[in-house]
Formats: sequence, structure tokens, C-alpha cells
Amino acid sequence: MTCARFRHIPCTFALASLLVFASLAAALQPSSQAQSQFSVPVDLRCAGSLEPMAVSDPNPEFTWKLRVASPALHSVHQSSYQIRIASNILDLLAAKSLLWDTEKVTSSRSATAGKPYAGTPLEAQHAYVWQVRVWDDNDRPSPWSRPAHFHKAPVWQAKWIGAVATDAEVGNKPMPILRKAVDLSAPVSRAILYVSGLGQYEFRINGSKVGNSELAPGWSDYRKTIFYDTYDVTSLLRLGANTLGVMLGNGMYRVPETPGRYQKFIGSQGPPRCIVQLHVELRNRKTFEILSDQSWKTKPGPITFSSTYGGEDYDARSENTGWDRFAFDDSQWNPVVITDGPGGVLRPAMAPPIRVMHTYTPIHRTEPKPGVLVYDLGQNFAGWPSISVTGRAGTAVKLIPGELLNPDG
Repeated sequence: MTCARFRHIPCTFALASLLVFASLAAALQPSSQAQSQFSVPVDLRCAGSLEPMAVSDPNPEFTWKLRVASPALHSVHQSSYQIRIASNILDLLAAKSLLWDTEKVTSSRSATAGKPYAGTPLEAQHAYVWQVRVWDDNDRPSPWSRPAHFHKAPVWQAKWIGAVATDAEVGNKPMPILRKAVDLSAPVSRAILYVSGLGQYEFRINGSKVGNSELAPGWSDYRKTIFYDTYDVTSLLRLGANTLGVMLGNGMYRVPETPGRYQKFIGSQGPPRCIVQLHVELRNRKTFEILSDQSWKTKPGPITFSSTYGGEDYDARSENTGWDRFAFDDSQWNPVVITDGPGGVLRPAMAPPIRVMHTYTPIHRTEPKPGVLVYDLGQNFAGWPSISVTGRAGTAVKLIPGELLNPDG
């Protein structure tokens, strides 16, 4: 088979030759669209946060930062931008079934003032993906940014639960621990935990602490605002038997009197309590919520005294070994009490969580008198001591942190 113009050359070869000639010609021609002075936008934020797990605003703002394509470039300005949002990464990259596409918007706004969402209404607890590109002051577009994600906040269905209903009942009782056994009929494809515990909480799944935050949730005026935290716990749940567990402490929410101990003030907004909502999606496409309700159980835990100023007492003899695992026998535990919250509106956590950033080891040790050891950690810091001890059950170990030494050492 031959072509009319190239009677002695096979068509496929003629076509290949034309493509090569065309490519060479294009390479020799000046570029019709010079490269943008910007590289991809970075630090993409929704509602002020990177990859937020719970966005409550129905019209959250989107911001980003600009990065020039070369360090030699100066005084480069954004002239336009384009944002697009989809419910999954495939639709986003293919630019189809988009929930919102701003198309090209003439504006210099990026990091200083965000663009409020104005697309299809967002669904509670749904995950979304978005990206942005910008044009420089010569009207040349940057590449699209890497995709960023955000999750819509839940509609709360859970109830506040605790061990007692009133401050009069709690008295000086130990801090409560709470648990719930859950059986899952299929492997988990996605699980998002929303939780708040007042004054502070530690959440556990199948024997493991959830997240690495400390002293959660953040301190607030609990009668106006209560912050809740959000975690992706997909990897912690498994097919079959699971156990959810909560440890509660007083925090700044409940500051009891501490005779003989340091304190700045006393006051209470109620007994310890928590609220839990776990959104679960199974691989068999079943979706449901596990809520804090009357089906949970509670018992006094090993923390026998809790004060944000006066410290903590812990009785290892009262530990309930395995309480946060499925095989544990909770037949002697009590049903929880359904309570009202202190009045504040539940809002997603705004501040970055408090985390352990460094562990200090003693640089010097003295023994001013028998049975009293003083450890110098070489640094004044906000934290708490951690020790390991062995000894006879019931033996008391007292730790006193301080900034200065008395004259007697």
C-alpha cells in the first residue's frame, strides 16, 4: 500500500516522517507560551487548616501560598487563579463531575484573603479533594497544585455520657473509664472518630491510644464553646470484635479543692463526661454511626485524684488490665448516665494539638536525705515526670516538680 503523494513510500513511514518533521519545526519555533514565573501553589488550606478533618463552615475559605519558579525572580504577583473541587481524586484530575470550578478569576487574593466556597452544597462527613493554579502578572498559568483534602464536619447525633449526673455525686471519687464493645461484620474501608471529653480525655481502640495529642480537648469557655477532635481510625478497627475506651480527667473544666497542694482557683462546670461519634464505612458499602449512648459502660479507674493545679494520684492496684480490649469481662461495670453538656456549642478543634516534643533526662542527681532523690533535668519546661518503679503493692511514690531548690536542697 502506498500514498498518493509518496508513491513509493509506505503510508505508515510517511506519517511517521511527517510527525518527526512537525516536531522539529515546533522545537525550532519560539514558544508561544512562556513558562509561568510561578511553580505550583503550596500550603493549600481549607478553613485555615492543612488537610482539615472536620470543616463546619458550609462555605469554607480556600487559601494557598505562592512559590516562584526561580530564586532569581522578584516582585512577581498573582493576577488570577482557578480553584476546582471534586468528591474524588479521579474526577478532579479528569476535571469532570466537579462540585465547583471557579474558572479563571482575576484576583491577587491567595494567602491573605481566601475564596469562600460557592459550589454544590457539601455533605456532612464527606471527604473532598481540591487544587488550585495561578497566573502571574504576565498572564501565564502555573501548573496545577498537588491535590489537597478536607472533610466536612458531622451532624452530631451522639449524647453526652458519664459516670454520674451531678457534681454532688462525683465528690472525690476516682476518674471514670468508659467502654463499649463493637462487632463489625465486614472489613473497614474508612472510619472517622469525632470525640470530646471534659475536662480532658484519652481515647483508646483495641488497646491502643488514638492519636498523639495530650491534654485534649483545647481549653475554652465550656458554656459557650466545646472543642472536639477528629481522627482517622481506619487502621485501628478490624473485622469482628472491637472495643472503644475513654479515660477522663478533670482538667480546667473541674478544679476541685486541693488541701495541702498548690492551686490558683477552684470551680466546676460539672462532672467528667464525654461525647463520641464514630463514622464507619465497611467494604460491603454499609455505613453507620457508633454513638455515645446508654449502651456504654463505666467504672472508676486508677486515677483517684485529678487536679490541673494540685496534681494527680494514681493507684496501680485499681488498674483494670485489658479494659480497652474486647475479651474483657465488663459484667460488673455500671451503665453510663446520659447527661446534658455544659451548654457550649461543639466546634472542631482550631489550634494545633499539644504533643510531646522532647524528653529530658536528668543531668544531675542528689540525695539531700534518705529516701529523697532530687533530679535536675537541666531545663525549665512545661511537661510532666515519667518514671518506672518496682516494689511492694501499696507503696507510695511522691513526685514534686519545681523550678527552684530550697536551701536544704
